[in-house]
Amino acid sequence: MSADSETLLTDSTTLDDWLLRIEQVHPVKWDLGLDRISRVARHMDLLQPADQIVLVAGTNGKGSACEYLEHLSINAGLRTGKSTSPHFHRFNERITLDGKAASDSSIIDAFSAIDEARGSITLTYFEYATLASLFLFKAARVELAILEIGLGGRLDAMNIVMPDVSLITSIALDHQAWLGDSRAQIAVEKAGIMRPCVPCVIADPEPPGSLMRISETLGTPVRLINRDFLCEKLCEKLCDKPGEKPSKNHSEKSDESLLVRWTASGSDPVTSHRSVNNLPSLQLPKDSFAAAVQVAADLGLVLSDQEIRQAGARACLPGRRQWLEGKCRILLDVAHNPAAAAALADYVAEQRPPGRIHAVVGIYADKDISGVLLALSALVDTWHFCDLGEARAESATKIAQIFAAGSHARLSTYVSIKAALSRVLGQVEADDLLLIFGSFPIVAGAQQLLGRAGS
Repeated sequence: MSADSETLLTDSTTLDDWLLRIEQVHPVKWDLGLDRISRVARHMDLLQPADQIVLVAGTNGKGSACEYLEHLSINAGLRTGKSTSPHFHRFNERITLDGKAASDSSIIDAFSAIDEARGSITLTYFEYATLASLFLFKAARVELAILEIGLGGRLDAMNIVMPDVSLITSIALDHQAWLGDSRAQIAVEKAGIMRPCVPCVIADPEPPGSLMRISETLGTPVRLINRDFLCEKLCEKLCDKPGEKPSKNHSEKSDESLLVRWTASGSDPVTSHRSVNNLPSLQLPKDSFAAAVQVAADLGLVLSDQEIRQAGARACLPGRRQWLEGKCRILLDVAHNPAAAAALADYVAEQRPPGRIHAVVGIYADKDISGVLLALSALVDTWHFCDLGEARAESATKIAQIFAAGSHARLSTYVSIKAALSRVLGQVEADDLLLIFGSFPIVAGAQQLLGRAGS
């Protein structure tokens, strides 16, 4: 970086200025590794930013688990910091203190301190964001820091800390160029957040053998979903036999009859299960809620049944099963890999409207576009593919070509999200469903156009 750029970086006074500059500090946008950031973090004394730390890795469900855990921690009375990525509209969304986004001025102070401490060491945009989170959490004397891994786990910048509990959510194919082209290979990268003798909560229902072998080699105690913890329909729990239909006295509304079960900290899961039933409606995936409750237990958080229910009811995230009301019901979701799209398909099937389903889609070119669309092809009546205006995004025309090869569904292409929404909103009926999904820019753009940014 030139001396002029260095001066500009030092003299910047707004957060937008800083964000533009930190993109230029390191020559490579994605440069995985822990050496650079570890040296700066050690110099700034940021390797222990809170009394307790949770690292969260996985392919799908990470953000939801972090959101649930944040609510559980706040309900337990802890000063809580949460760091996630990416953001939708404002960088501040990445860093929250007790559920509130960090201010521009506090982030600028963090960036300034990082820039002074790094000396000649160059840092990526994500490394700056990571250090800013740790800096603000330490300054606020946070009692629990919830840190979401950005990519993989083993070499991700967040992995410089020592967690008190680790959480690995579902593992699926995504970012194959960086992490490997099989679940077994990707699991090895996710397993990088495991530590000897530190509990690891695993929310993948079929964890790859490579993941389990690493846990055994390290001596990492694991909590497994559907064995040590779960969230299920209460009517299923009350049935006498697996698969047996519940009696007429049992509620058939899944959201009104949920039970979460977990294992008490340090206990044998066979004898020490605890549970809370009559959970409220959960906007975010129930497996993520179960995992968060188990993490809370392993951290030793003290929560009443009502506080657990309340955390489930309040947790929500923009762009994750986010409902809007308009001419018809609108559902936004950032499903952009086949596994996430399949989960979205199950959710849409449960919410199936009496009318038609219209899908507005935009997606990055490095995703398994065919697999994502195929997961929802049986549900969607009309498809509307958008250009996103980003170099990384696949063109609407190319998406249509990929999809049309194996489908006879009605489809259209558009040069912008605005053009697609204008057309679709003129076609929908009151009992239809408008589904907007794909990579983050399609959902963020739709939120802004529909007047619900950040809601």
